[in-house]
Formats: sequence, structure tokens, C-alpha cells
Amino acid sequence: MGFWGVVAPLFLIRTWRYAYYQKLDHDGRKLCLELLWV
Repeated sequence: MGFWGVVAPLFLIRTWRYAYYQKLDHDGRKLCLELLWV
């Protein structure tokens, strides 16, 4: 499974793309909050 095997579904399947970016957004916010509280 190469690069396009992972990336292509994100381009082609809208629900997967939304879920992926929501996960990135959530994890990014969580990381920022943790760094602020250190």
C-alpha cells in the first residue's frame, strides 16, 4: 500500500476526507492546549 493507496480515498470519499480533517483539527487543538499549559 503506497502513498496513493492512502491519499486517494481522502480525495475520492468525501466522508473520509471530512473525518480525517476533523481528526487533525481536534488533535491540533488538543496539542496547542497541552503546550499552553506546560
